[in-house]
Amino acid sequence: MRGIDELFYYYLMLFRPANYRLKGLLVFIILLLSSFMTVQAQQAFRIRGEIDGLKEDRKVMLYYKTGTEWLTDSTTTRQGRFELTGKIPWPVKATLELKSPGSDTGAMTYEKYRGRDMRTFFINGGTTTFEGLSIKMARIKGGQSQRDYSVLESMLRLSEDSLDRYNDKMNEYIRTRDEAGRKVLLPRINAIRQEMEQTEDDFIRTNGNSYVALDLLISRAVIIDPVTFSPLYNSLSEELKNTEEGKKMAEKLELAKKFAIGRRAIDFTQNDTSGRPFSLASLKGKYVLIDFWASWCGPCRAENPNVVKAYERFRGKNFEIVSVSLDSKKAPWLEAIGKDRLSWIHVSDLKGWKNEAAIAYGIKAVPQNFLVDPRGVIIARNLRGEELDRKLDEILGKSGD
Repeated sequence: MRGIDELFYYYLMLFRPANYRLKGLLVFIILLLSSFMTVQAQQAFRIRGEIDGLKEDRKVMLYYKTGTEWLTDSTTTRQGRFELTGKIPWPVKATLELKSPGSDTGAMTYEKYRGRDMRTFFINGGTTTFEGLSIKMARIKGGQSQRDYSVLESMLRLSEDSLDRYNDKMNEYIRTRDEAGRKVLLPRINAIRQEMEQTEDDFIRTNGNSYVALDLLISRAVIIDPVTFSPLYNSLSEELKNTEEGKKMAEKLELAKKFAIGRRAIDFTQNDTSGRPFSLASLKGKYVLIDFWASWCGPCRAENPNVVKAYERFRGKNFEIVSVSLDSKKAPWLEAIGKDRLSWIHVSDLKGWKNEAAIAYGIKAVPQNFLVDPRGVIIARNLRGEELDRKLDEILGKSGD
């Protein structure tokens, strides 16, 4: 087959200037060749498995994502063996699951989820094999990305084992409504998660040419802190930075830098709950928490009690909160404000994810917040839990007591 450059030259010679339609024809050819090159970039993969001792036929599910598209495939085992094939544009993280009889019936509980026979792995072009007594315990052999992922798994194994035990215990506390036990256990869970995040950071720094490192950064790029994210992104090879996902992260990083600590907050005007326009600029001279949330956002609603606590301490101490809702309907927005007892300023243009203030601030996930000083300069971002109370105590002093 001709190379792309040779093929492009061939089409140019075939359709060299003859009439006024040439320009449109060349545009069509370029689009055609772009499509051809995209197809050529696809990598064929094959996943083969052999589950020892499995006699009955069972369903096997494959889940993976390419760009913004989630894909699902399935097959059925025959004497414990199965095979799946497809194409991917680049190495991707995937999940393989061997379905148990009746696993799709009834509600999904924590115990049911933990008991699923499934495994996360990486698909490269070529063949990946699963061999063992189950998917969860299988020996996996695959391409370079899967080998890299195996290294990361080994680095995280002890922490993940501890986290699983703590999560099991936390589930027990939730089930028995043991609030005291939950409060004791939560800091330990958070400490392990921070430890795991540090391990992942170390992997990214030392494996900048690995698609596993790229995948880790993609998961971090939902809410970006430029201070911590920039060094990790810069660890990536130029090849990975120039991928579709790498370029998207670069764009998100540049947007996040516009709202880094030390940058000036952007003014906006939106209607409050009574339909009257409210401008952020009207609060100049105060410390202001700009809080992006939505009534349908579980983590936002879970965080609200912490914000209420901070507001009750520091309201009237040159501090105000402006909550910007990403709701699209007024009724649930107002209902959540009342139910959560949020007694500060609330605004929204009721455009959902197209909220103009959210777009201006680069909001791709909620909850997020920005603490602004009396000059309109951002001095902190994404303060959670007790962090907000501590930060306000630091800048406003004990006068909040």
